[in-house]
Amino acid sequence: MITSVRENGNYSCSECHGKTGNPPITDKYDKQTRNLAGQNYQYLRTQLNHFKFARRDTKEMANTLQDYSAEEINQIAFYFSQQPQKTCLSTPP
Repeated sequence: MITSVRENGNYSCSECHGKTGNPPITDKYDKQTRNLAGQNYQYLRTQLNHFKFARRDTKEMANTLQDYSAEEINQIAFYFSQQPQKTCLSTPP
């Protein structure tokens, strides 16, 4: 089941990782944001839960998932696992 939150892309992940899990290349952050698109569902779900319960910690993800239920985390992991991964075919100048 996809919630209206997911349908509208209104989840905190999209700010850094992009709506499809293919993050824009930007110097807004200290490091390049990870690509979530096409990643293994089980891996994503596990890592999101690690962030939620502070078993894995980064300053970027601190407290980001605290308000998400287990079902929402499952949906986020499933959503990003189903997105096609985009690759950059152009060479920087």
